[in-house]
Amino acid sequence: EVFSAVHVIPALSDPPKPVVPIAVQVEPAQLRSVRLGAGGELDEIKTDAHLIAGWEDHDLLGGLRDFSVDLKPGIVLYPTSLTDFRTPKRFFYEQHLRLQFRQPGAFEARTTAFVRPELNIYPLLVQAKPSSDSVVPNYIEPKVAVGVERRFGKHFFSTLAYNLQGEKPFAYPGQQLDPALPTALLSFPQLVTQIDFRDDPVHTHAGFAANVDLQFAGGPFGGTAT
Repeated sequence: EVFSAVHVIPALSDPPKPVVPIAVQVEPAQLRSVRLGAGGELDEIKTDAHLIAGWEDHDLLGGLRDFSVDLKPGIVLYPTSLTDFRTPKRFFYEQHLRLQFRQPGAFEARTTAFVRPELNIYPLLVQAKPSSDSVVPNYIEPKVAVGVERRFGKHFFSTLAYNLQGEKPFAYPGQQLDPALPTALLSFPQLVTQIDFRDDPVHTHAGFAANVDLQFAGGPFGGTAT
């Protein structure tokens, strides 16, 4: 069974005794959870309203296999932004869908294997104050990452993954697709390492931490980017 909290309570006496009995209280963790919510974004480039839905199972088919689904659909209000707060003229649908499966104890006890497929739909907004009739490129983005992660000792953590990502432009109803926009395929391995010598990862008072992210595209891995 998995526990979310452990409380150790010493039974102190007066006068003190050389042997102190303790009581250990544990709380079972919830292996499955559902998340629902709503939110919005307002910055110098983009304004949107979105929903958030998610589901997690921390013991899928037994063995503490972890499976999660996260979905964030939304509507982009264009060209409304923080620096140009005007009435929206167009509305773009956006979506971020991510699934994740994690298998602990893959190959050996401290290695976790994972698969992370995603499907995203979004308008590519880069201008701070665009005109309301500007052509906005929109993309469908399927992607997947397959890899392993492992902790080495107390201070070193590493992830090795292979990523495959597509970028396909499309036009919303009433729009014209720009023929100059290419369809791109990204294929690359990725090594992420983390070194952490902080005294506390949340309330840090002393220590050192560093992250390194290495990627290589093209060559034997193909794709349209190098």
